[in-house]
Amino acid sequence: VLAYFVSKNFCDVLRSYDLLPTHIMQLLQCLPADRLAVGRELIIAMRLFLSSDLRSHFLPSIEVLLNETTLLGKGWSCIDTLRPLAISTLADFVHSVRTELTFAQLSRAVHLFMRHMKDPTLQVSLHTIACKLVLNIVDIAARKSDPPGIGRQLLMHVLSAFVNKLASLAEWQIPLCLNNLRQNAARGEGPAPMEEDEAEAEAASGDASSIIPVVNYPFDLAALSPLKCRQVSDVHGPMVRELRSLLKTLIGGLKNIIWGIQVCNQAASQAQNGGG
Repeated sequence: VLAYFVSKNFCDVLRSYDLLPTHIMQLLQCLPADRLAVGRELIIAMRLFLSSDLRSHFLPSIEVLLNETTLLGKGWSCIDTLRPLAISTLADFVHSVRTELTFAQLSRAVHLFMRHMKDPTLQVSLHTIACKLVLNIVDIAARKSDPPGIGRQLLMHVLSAFVNKLASLAEWQIPLCLNNLRQNAARGEGPAPMEEDEAEAEAASGDASSIIPVVNYPFDLAALSPLKCRQVSDVHGPMVRELRSLLKTLIGGLKNIIWGIQVCNQAASQAQNGGG
């Protein structure tokens, strides 16, 4: 109901209710571990709050939001299903309030989204979102660092993560994408590799089918298997457009990171000269 008021631009009605973020954070902490349906509705409602004029009320609760266990729970299905929605919601919120966060909070957000950037189970588009947010944060974090050497250490850590991500793309994801493109181009000349594997499996199981009785279950066991339900982006290969956008973000971000390191070096040298 409160999210409905926000969606209808009735934020003035809730502006005086300062305890709203506190109650939402308490609700997140009190939810059970397996809270897929309730957790999705709560994150959607929080997305409306965090994208409205009420986002400043949630600044004291940024530490709770940056805790993935509190935000997603401990259930495997909740983490796997709700994480894309939670990442995009948290990225929009951190981007909008990044100038009001302390260096410790910015550093924690950088490490959180760099971990998402390295996660191969996430979609390539979420990797791009994480990279863009990190680039938007590191500039402000370098300026807020005191002493400047701490900001330089953070930027060096981000630079190392970006270089390692480019290396993994060149070694693994780009060849996988090119291999999928070759298979799609050659699929018109012969049967698809998946179809050949299925034909071989049927031929190999032809003799066994006469010995082992076939049981027709009223439900699909393969669809209920947790290993089959998990959709890993690497299995199907990243899209070319998303991969191009990720490469553009990484390569363009290296320039900003190196510039930030130079700013931190100049600030550190000025501090040493002033102290001397």
